[in-house]
Amino acid sequence: ESSDLHGILGLPPGSPLVRIRRLAEVRDEPVAVLEAVLDGSRFGALAALPGFAEGRSLYATLESTFGVRVGQAHGTLEVQRANDRQAELLGVAVGTPVLLARSVTEDEQGVAIEVSDVLYRADRFTFRIESRR
Repeated sequence: ESSDLHGILGLPPGSPLVRIRRLAEVRDEPVAVLEAVLDGSRFGALAALPGFAEGRSLYATLESTFGVRVGQAHGTLEVQRANDRQAELLGVAVGTPVLLARSVTEDEQGVAIEVSDVLYRADRFTFRIESRR
């Protein structure tokens, strides 16, 4: 998986990555696990910044601290079954269907800066999709 992340971010294999993991709760019940992975050489200072678990905005921090503005993102949504770790975090049984949204976020110059995985409890979310010509 790590080599996939390096490739997506255009980084040499083995180069440092920084991960920010958060658990989203609604009324004290876990509903989603969020993980952002970024270039550790460029954004390693994120690891020392407080407040992400409490809702600090990653994108606002990238802009204010690193001068990086987010451009666009593209991603996928797929159904998976919760493994042991995911089930424990989300408070569901192992094998319970969950929704994985994986996206790649680019800066305004089109350079990939983040790979984001959000694992949602399928019993707590409904997604609305709109398409326009």
